[in-house]
Order: sequence, then C-alpha cells, then structure tokens
Amino acid sequence: MAEIDHILNMSPLNVTEIVSRQVHAMRSDHFEIGVLSIEGERSAVIRLWTPEEMAQRLPWLKAQNAKGLNINIRPVGNHLTLLDDITLEKIESMKQDGFEPCCIVRTSPGNYQAWLDHGYELT
Repeated sequence: MAEIDHILNMSPLNVTEIVSRQVHAMRSDHFEIGVLSIEGERSAVIRLWTPEEMAQRLPWLKAQNAKGLNINIRPVGNHLTLLDDITLEKIESMKQDGFEPCCIVRTSPGNYQAWLDHGYELT
C-alpha cells in the first residue's frame, strides 16, 4: 500500500519516491493529471501521461502546487475504485472488513482518499 502525504514540503527525491509508489500501487499504463485551482477560478488543465512522463514533469507539478493549485492523479482504467473524503478511522474499518486499499492519499488535514484495486477491469 502506498501512503502519499505532505508532498509539497518534501525534498525532490522524496516527491519522486512518493509518486513512484503511488503509480506502482495503481498499476496503470496511463494517468490523467488534473491541475486546478482550489477556488475554481481557473479552469482545469488535464494531461494524459505515462508513468515515465509524469516522473519527468514532477518539477512542473510541484511548482504548480506551490502556486496553490491542486494536483489530481487518476489512473486510466476500470480496475480501481476511489473512495474520497474519508477519515483514517474509516480506512481502518474498511481494512478490518477485508477491503485493503492499494493506495491512500492525504488530500488535506484529516481527509483522505483510498483506492481499492479489484485486480481486474470492471465493466
């Protein structure tokens, strides 16, 4: 399981490692990258990148995040389910019920996303 946290304040090597762990945990050949303002004043910039392209562009993503923009990384494919705006307590409850997230992302203090990998494409 990959846990992503505090990316903005980490050294470039840590950011690279964290994004690499997230990409590996999500098992996708392509990712949709969204760059958007918190206030919704600016429209979203959407890119479709391979893991390699994402790694090359991490400095740009970090710079956009430092400007106050949100960075969303979403795998392309139907093998994952996203549970958004949940607490660590809810994640622990899910684990006890047999639902182990492949990736947990802290989106703000006390707020998380959990990604469940089904192991196959859902149709």
